[in-house]
Amino acid sequence: MFEVAVRHSCHFDTVQMPVNIMDAHHDSFQDIIFPIAQRQETAVLATKTQRSRFVKNRWLASASRTTELPVDSKGGEMSKTRSILTLSVVLAGALGGVVLAAGHAFSAEGITEVATFRHQVTGVTVTTDGRIFVNFPRWTDDAPISVAELLPGGKLRPYPDQTWNSWRNASATKMSVEDHFVCVQSVVADQHGALWVLDPAAPGNEKILPGGPKLVRIDLVTNKVTKVISFSPEVALQGTYLNDIRFSPDSKTGYITDSGTRGAIIVVNLEDGTAFRALDGDASTQIEKDVVVHVDGKPLRRPDGRQPAFAADGIALSNDGETLYWQALTGKTLYSTPLRS
Repeated sequence: MFEVAVRHSCHFDTVQMPVNIMDAHHDSFQDIIFPIAQRQETAVLATKTQRSRFVKNRWLASASRTTELPVDSKGGEMSKTRSILTLSVVLAGALGGVVLAAGHAFSAEGITEVATFRHQVTGVTVTTDGRIFVNFPRWTDDAPISVAELLPGGKLRPYPDQTWNSWRNASATKMSVEDHFVCVQSVVADQHGALWVLDPAAPGNEKILPGGPKLVRIDLVTNKVTKVISFSPEVALQGTYLNDIRFSPDSKTGYITDSGTRGAIIVVNLEDGTAFRALDGDASTQIEKDVVVHVDGKPLRRPDGRQPAFAADGIALSNDGETLYWQALTGKTLYSTPLRS
């Protein structure tokens, strides 16, 4: 893509780095793309990354603006391309510590550390007035907070309150799943004064707790929960993992990736709470079986020998709200489709 950009006198302000160890492009990006980005002064962005020798030794940055790379679709059919998307914030390192960074730079000298965390982080979002929110899932340990606002000095405030964040694995049978955060995967601030919390309610990436999968809206002015959208078993199947969400410009529709055993895009009406599964089992939302994930040059395997496999994961919506993009984490192909009312 850099070569194509040069031929058309185009310069990328930012590129997204697939530093998550589950991403098939991890090795090629760090060895090939990163040096080119440095020479061209293109900022490198990352989100939901895993700690590795690469992330520890090279701090990443966010750009002051983003460059959209359009993907054309013709005849109403999906188009696919291996292109580069951009993000506006970076979260580097997730398992053993996190740096939330800002500034157009490529070295530690140009980065200001905002906060570090002891627990894994899978979501970070910044509101229009600069408030920062993060979330901690329950993949491998019982995080003491699920959703928090990052305050000055790096202090975390349970958000919207301690009650919503009081779930603990040890007391799971004693607490209701409908009004507690069980295993939050993503937090996203919209452009209409709300923070949305996506809770797949599947601690340890295992069995969904019945009644737990939900999308929670929090008013950023009152700091109160104003809506809870629960997903039925027909939408959040057993084996589903609600991964990430993007919103239409009017905040009336949400698009959620299901990275579980049967990938899909879940479309939810944010006004009445109805939802349905789109591209359910479609090849575009599934893992690519020929992709072998490598870490430090070695195939990544579970203790039982299986390769971890995650379906539709990354998701983005064009600025005009007309095109949706997604990609399986265990995959190399980026898909897009035009959205019509």
